[in-house]
Amino acid sequence: MGMVMAVQKNGTIAGDRAKARNSMKTTTSFPPAAQITILIAGLAVLGAGLVWFAGRAPTSPAANANVPAAGGGQTDGLTVRTETFTEETPTVDVKVSYPQVDGIVDISAGGGSAFGGEQAEMLNGELESTAIAWMDEFSREVADTASPDPLGTKSTVDISATVAFVSPEVMSVRYDANVYSAGAAHPNLFYKTLNWNVVHAAEIRADDLFVNEADWITRFSELAIADLERQFADAGDDFEAMSTDIRAGASAEADNFQAWTMDRDGITLHFEPYQVAAYAAGPQHVEIPWRALVSMLDVLGPAAYLTP
Repeated sequence: MGMVMAVQKNGTIAGDRAKARNSMKTTTSFPPAAQITILIAGLAVLGAGLVWFAGRAPTSPAANANVPAAGGGQTDGLTVRTETFTEETPTVDVKVSYPQVDGIVDISAGGGSAFGGEQAEMLNGELESTAIAWMDEFSREVADTASPDPLGTKSTVDISATVAFVSPEVMSVRYDANVYSAGAAHPNLFYKTLNWNVVHAAEIRADDLFVNEADWITRFSELAIADLERQFADAGDDFEAMSTDIRAGASAEADNFQAWTMDRDGITLHFEPYQVAAYAAGPQHVEIPWRALVSMLDVLGPAAYLTP
């Protein structure tokens, strides 16, 4: 009985609130001539608004719409977050950060529930294992090469990741390893990249982007050398020596082009310090637009996800 009374009481309160809202409304009457004048004025305002809206310039999407903000972000319904692992030992400090992606639909399951499918698990597993394996490699290396430091300086391994592009079909990531071995003159920077076909859950190699027999290595070399020599054109008396380094480090050998990422604009080649220039010059990057490679691209390959 008490429950029934409570329901009845709530119903009465709801009815009273409805009455209160209705009592707050006011009704104003206008003579017919005034109503016609108001209608004409309203139509004029509406017409002016439509003309203004039609004349507006369309808003262009951000140029990097498929790259989340640093530290994580959302794009194309995907959320990129950063996982971080740290470890300290008496001789080495280690920090590793790598991306993880939420929001991928398992295509093999016919568009099942968002994230958690095979594609998502393999992508995130690869993003993590690439970073962790590299961390283990450098941790062993600095442990073997470190020299006793009277100041007690420790070796460090700091691995981070930059997302160049992410979509439901493709992800492109560059890993940076800043490594210092105790007793060395300075730290060193190393690059590793991961280009991943989300749909087929497989790594994308440079060969996969081009038609069979395409000599993409020579093309990369030609474009990289030309671009790098332009970048250092104002080196003055040092240009000849720098050109020699560039032509050696960007020669037509596959090992020279192991670090590359891609986005909707094209491919970016990444060169570590010392590869094409002195350490003091820092790392170098060469952007190659898709149009410079169009005659070689496999239109049925993974490049189709990125090119017009």
